Amino acid sequence: LLLLVAPVFACDGVPVAAEVKTVSSAAEGLTSASYLSGYTERCALIQIRSNTIYYTLDSTTGTPVATDYNGYPLDILQVRYPSRFRAIRVSSDATLKVTYFQW
Repeated sequence: LLLLVAPVFACDGVPVAAEVKTVSSAAEGLTSASYLSGYTERCALIQIRSNTIYYTLDSTTGTPVATDYNGYPLDILQVRYPSRFRAIRVSSDATLKVTYFQW
């Protein structure tokens, strides 16, 4: 029996900004001008376009170890607080396509 559970949070609303981010060093964050609008933080959909990353969702720098989250090419991550997202490259530079939404 396979049970699929719908996510509690969904990045819906109007897409208002986008960026392509290269993860070339440890603990790359997203561009703050893209996810902040006044005092309202936007949600983000992040598509991993190339190479594997590890990431954290709590603003920590993290390291490429098993306790961090794994992200693989073509994965799509839904991030409620983009300011807390940090990506760490595994072995080669990775490319992320990020779309920000205002709700």
